[in-house]
Amino acid sequence: MDYTKMIEEDLVEAIKKQASLINDLKKKGVSKEQLEKDVNTLLRLKAESARRQESIRAQPKFDRASFEGLLTKRFFYTPSFKLYGG
Repeated sequence: MDYTKMIEEDLVEAIKKQASLINDLKKKGVSKEQLEKDVNTLLRLKAESARRQESIRAQPKFDRASFEGLLTKRFFYTPSFKLYGG
């Protein structure tokens, strides 16, 4: 399994646990002042998840054409018809 995916799954699980904890506390009738710490933790976890998702989307995509051009330019790879004129 991909390491970043595993970390992301752990973060999603932590968000679900925190949300469940807040829902349970609300059902018990806890005041908003007492919930504030738990809500801030949930918001921090959600912000971290959004930041990670954005960094994953910002990674450059693989461009096969430019990669093949580089290999040909550096002469790591050349089709045989270019060498022998065929």
